[in-house]
Amino acid sequence: MHSLTSTQTQIGQTWLPVCALTELEAKARVLFRHDKAQIVVFISNGQIYAIDNRC
Repeated sequence: MHSLTSTQTQIGQTWLPVCALTELEAKARVLFRHDKAQIVVFISNGQIYAIDNRC
C-alpha cells in the first residue's frame, strides 16, 4: 500500500500530519470537511491527516 508523504503542522496544542490533496488515497475516510474554509481531516492507515487548501 502507498504511504502518504507528510509534514507536521500545529493546530492549537496538537500536531497533525499534513499531506497534499494529490497524496490522498482512495481508501482514506473523511472525518471532517469544512468546504468554506477548504479544510478536510481524514484517516488513512491509522494516521489522521489534514488538508488545508486555503493557500
